[in-house]
Amino acid sequence: WQLVTGDHGIWQVSCSRLIRVDFSAAGGLLNWVAQVTAHGSRVEFRDVPRLVAAFFHLIGINEHAQVTARTN
Repeated sequence: WQLVTGDHGIWQVSCSRLIRVDFSAAGGLLNWVAQVTAHGSRVEFRDVPRLVAAFFHLIGINEHAQVTARTN
């Protein structure tokens, strides 16, 4: 994970070096994203591996954050 910027209430998280996420970590991430969006900020995950993006969709992270899958 690499936080690109937190300006203007937008958290842009680069996942370009991410390989996988386990269920426990994804649950914690979902809780964090829900808290951040509840306070009026927005979260964007960029360059997410396709399988991880599908997992984020399955557990509902995409309902609170924008998830953009890698193109390569």
